[in-house]
Amino acid sequence: MDYIWLLVLAGGAALLGLVLLSGMFSRQPRKAAGASAFALAVVALAVWLGVYVAMSPTAPTVASDPAHSEEQRPAAPTKTEDFAGP
Repeated sequence: MDYIWLLVLAGGAALLGLVLLSGMFSRQPRKAAGASAFALAVVALAVWLGVYVAMSPTAPTVASDPAHSEEQRPAAPTKTEDFAGP
């Protein structure tokens, strides 16, 4: 359910592309064939790049633990006692 917006957006773009492509085929079939081949190559490249990025490892993160040892690290969150003033 989280990706419904992506499906709607991609479906709308695909529908618009198909309508434009059908209009191009009705006027200039030879030029439309080249444009559709280029569009399919771009789509294949975009899908490959998306899968590659989705499968690539991310930067390691340090999870917080119950003992709150992350507060002893150099970039620990500021405590209220550290503020100057009253």
